Amino acid sequence: ELEEAQIIDRIAVAFVNGSKRKANFKLSVSSDGINYTDVFDGWSSGTTESYEFIDFEAVSAKYVRFTANGHDQGDSEQWTSLAEFVVMRKK
Repeated sequence: ELEEAQIIDRIAVAFVNGSKRKANFKLSVSSDGINYTDVFDGWSSGTTESYEFIDFEAVSAKYVRFTANGHDQGDSEQWTSLAEFVVMRKK
């Protein structure tokens, strides 16, 4: 949750074990915390533990939701851990 609604168009996210596996996830935004719009639905690169930048069309939002949907490794533990998550606007 952001302090107030603001224009955003980029998320920077770093995954634990990000250089060893791809994470499947969805990003959604909302101005009221009830009605969400998906701005990204896909995979991380699986090549870095540093920030990956996810760009999308600029939108006004107060709430940003990250939904993890597993990863590309076939083990039974389909968890996803974030090391960092930053909401931003490109300049």
